[in-house]
Amino acid sequence: MGRNSPLLSQSLYPHDSILFSMGKAVLNLSGVKKRGFTLIELLVVVTIIGLLAGLAVPAVSKALQKANEAKSASNLRQIGIGLNGFASENDNVYPLAGGDIPYKASPADGEELAWTQQLEDYLGKDKSVFKNPKVKTMQYGYFIGSKAAMAESGGPAAVNRLRVTQPTKHILGGECLYWQSSVDDADPDDYTQHPSFRRVDGTVQSQKTQVLFVDGHVETLDRFDRNQVTTRYEGVGQDY
Repeated sequence: MGRNSPLLSQSLYPHDSILFSMGKAVLNLSGVKKRGFTLIELLVVVTIIGLLAGLAVPAVSKALQKANEAKSASNLRQIGIGLNGFASENDNVYPLAGGDIPYKASPADGEELAWTQQLEDYLGKDKSVFKNPKVKTMQYGYFIGSKAAMAESGGPAAVNRLRVTQPTKHILGGECLYWQSSVDDADPDDYTQHPSFRRVDGTVQSQKTQVLFVDGHVETLDRFDRNQVTTRYEGVGQDY
C-alpha cells in the first residue's frame, strides 16, 4: 500500500487533504470580483462618524472642566494649609502681599518677597500649586485675601487671623479669573481688585469660581453675596 493510497491519505496524512482543501478555497476566492464602497455607503459612514464626534466633544469638554475644578480645589486647599501654617508661626498674621512682585530665585536678606514665596517653608519650592489650570496666561493663578486689613489700615497690610469673626465665611483667597497684572506677578492680592468676581471695569463674573476660606474649606461660588460670604473682619453684610 503506497503513499498514494486513499486510505493512507485519509489516515496517515490527514494534513494533505486539509492543505488541498485550503488551496482550492484560495483558488476559488482569487476569481471573486472585489467590490469597493459606494458613494452612499461612504456618506453614511462619514455621517455616523460626525454624529459620534458631536456627541463625544461635549462629554470630553465636561470631563476636562471637572478635572480642572478638582485640581484647582486641591491647589487651594494646599495653599490654605500653607497660609494657616505661616500664621501659626507668625503671631496669627498671614503673609503680607505687596504689589507686583515677581518670584526671586536668590533674594537678599530683608528683601520684600511675594506672599507665594513666603510659603516655601510650608509648601516647598514647587510652584505648580500656584498654577491654576483655568488660567492659562499666569504662573500664579490664585490671590490672597487682604481686603480686611487694607480696609482697616488704609494701605497694604496683612490679615490677622484672630481678628476674623467668621472663619467659615471669610474669604482667604481664590482664583484669579479676572486678574489685571503682569504675567510674572507672584503676589496677586485683592487690595484694589476682585480677582474672582469682577473685572477692573466693573464687569461681573460670568463663570463659577472657587474660593478658599479661613477655616481651610473651599467652595464654588457663582457670585459674591455680601450676606453669605465676607472679606471684612466684621463678617457678612459688608461690600467686597
